[in-house]
Amino acid sequence: MSERIKNLAKELDSYAYFIWKDIHSVMENIENLENTIELDICVEPSQVTSLIEKLYLLGYHCYCNRIPKYKRDIYHAFLFFNGGYIHLHIYPGLITGNHFSKEYDLPMDLSYYNDCNVKYGLKFANKELELYLSAIRVNLKRSNFFFEKIKISDIENYYSFKRIDSTYQERFSDFVDNATTYRYKSVFKVIIENFYFRLIFPVETKLFKTSNKKMINSKKIAIIGTDGSGKSTICSNIYNQLRKKTPIKHIYLGSNFRNFSAKTWFNYLFYKAFFRFFKHTLTYKMYTFGLFEYEYSRLNDSRKKFIKALSSSNNGSFILFERFPIEGFLDFPKSLLSIDRKYLSKRQKRKLIEMSIFWKNAASEVEVFLITTPLDLITERRNMPTEELLDVKKKKVFESEFINKDFLGININVIENNKSLLDVLDEIYEKI
Repeated sequence: MSERIKNLAKELDSYAYFIWKDIHSVMENIENLENTIELDICVEPSQVTSLIEKLYLLGYHCYCNRIPKYKRDIYHAFLFFNGGYIHLHIYPGLITGNHFSKEYDLPMDLSYYNDCNVKYGLKFANKELELYLSAIRVNLKRSNFFFEKIKISDIENYYSFKRIDSTYQERFSDFVDNATTYRYKSVFKVIIENFYFRLIFPVETKLFKTSNKKMINSKKIAIIGTDGSGKSTICSNIYNQLRKKTPIKHIYLGSNFRNFSAKTWFNYLFYKAFFRFFKHTLTYKMYTFGLFEYEYSRLNDSRKKFIKALSSSNNGSFILFERFPIEGFLDFPKSLLSIDRKYLSKRQKRKLIEMSIFWKNAASEVEVFLITTPLDLITERRNMPTEELLDVKKKKVFESEFINKDFLGININVIENNKSLLDVLDEIYEKI
């Protein structure tokens, strides 16, 4: 058994969970030290947020499944390493049904999470629970009108379940009798989701060459720093030197009027023309709503550019990011973090947490170079009006605080830009 599985098992031990799909093949993969391990984990719903936070600290990249929308958030967690990955598909309780829609939410008390066998330090559903879950899945797939392919192993488990005398027989009968009460999506919605994912989504995936499980082995670096530190000059030189030797992309992840999306423009104009006037009134919540939507939209534009850059890159290519929204530094909107959370809706709080987790995970995949330039050199190289100079001075103070922070899992190289450009480039190339 690999060290990664041992570490995962150790961290999961305190949670109420069990692995519930393809148990036999999962055990074989772990036993044979396969490089690709996929685990479907059913977790007690109240513990999911805590689990995601712990997986992040272990180096996993966690993504919430947003399309299609489920009753409770389902997560994917990936741990990439040379030659393979571990993929955790995390369910908050038992959400199942149609392959795409998962339109049933079945109640599960804590007794389900105790019916487990421990192997390799991981909790697997015991035989009775495994057969019960397979019987439910077969029953649902047989009753829908999408002619879903049912695994032979599930069919065998279904008939095995019918033959045994188990405490789960009564629960299964109850499920069959009350299945409609556990359904939370209309038939029409399920039809629309299946139409999209069966017909349109495969075409999109093929056209844009995107995949959830695509492993990106590209070399990725990000150049960050305050205004006037020399980021653009350094990025231009790296790009011009490397493009003759290797495939390279230069991606600007900053946000300004020139690269606003239509949605960001919309949120910006509404904020400027309407919401900002509520800042000093009793309806302060209106102000925070408008500010949040505008700043979040800007950050989301950068996220889309980051994902597009990764999904369209070939293995072995080089991606150069100019600016990078690391939480706690200049490119991550400070106003998002300073907003009083009590004025945010539950939806906005969730979106902010997910965005923060996304950029932390993204930063752990990228080698970050912080270019720090003494203030006197900045003013010497660049003429600045008084207001801009005051702004740079504030950012320099912020920069020194940032350098002293401990960023778990993020590799930040500090480059002193107080020498010639060639020397700075040589220092970066050595670390690359």
